[in-house]
Amino acid sequence: MTWLMGKMGFQYRTPVMSPEHHALCVDPEALRASLDALMAWDFDSVVMSHGTILTGEAARSAVAQAFGATLDAIENRSLPGRLFWRAVTRFV
Repeated sequence: MTWLMGKMGFQYRTPVMSPEHHALCVDPEALRASLDALMAWDFDSVVMSHGTILTGEAARSAVAQAFGATLDAIENRSLPGRLFWRAVTRFV
């Protein structure tokens, strides 16, 4: 599968959360708890949508990096940004 994905032009890039997940996450404590729970699971591979299959420590690192970037963004939002996204998520 890795070979086939490479032939199709899909290359591993820095993992990120989807834009809508990034935008609609408003509670950094809940996201941190989710990351802690996820990292407690015993997994050794991650299949990234439209990307490389990651195994071993690279898989765990990719998950932590993706969640971490979103967590940093949520924690560093301005007050108007936090209020806006909290209001939006009430209707989603």
